[in-house]
Amino acid sequence: MFYLLSAFPSLHEAPGHFGGVSPGGLSNGGSGQDYWGHVFWDQDTWMYPSIGLFYPQLARAVLQYRVRTVDGAKDNAEKQGYKVQDSL
Repeated sequence: MFYLLSAFPSLHEAPGHFGGVSPGGLSNGGSGQDYWGHVFWDQDTWMYPSIGLFYPQLARAVLQYRVRTVDGAKDNAEKQGYKVQDSL
C-alpha cells in the first residue's frame, strides 16, 4: 500500500494535477517519452478498489482523471479506426 500511495498526490494537494498511476511510475511525458501519458487498465482494475476502500478522496482523483482525459482517448481511438460513441 505504501508504494501505491506514493504514486498518488498527497491528500492535502489539489487532485487536478493527478496524471494517473502507470505501471512504469510516472506516466507523464511527451512524444517518445515514458508512456506518453498512457494509464493502463491496471489502475482501474487492481489499484482503484484498494484506494477506493481506504482513501475515497484519492479514488475521486482517479475518476476525475478519466473524465478529464476522455476526449483525448476518443480522438486516439478514432485515429486508430475505432468508431466512437457519444457518452451516455
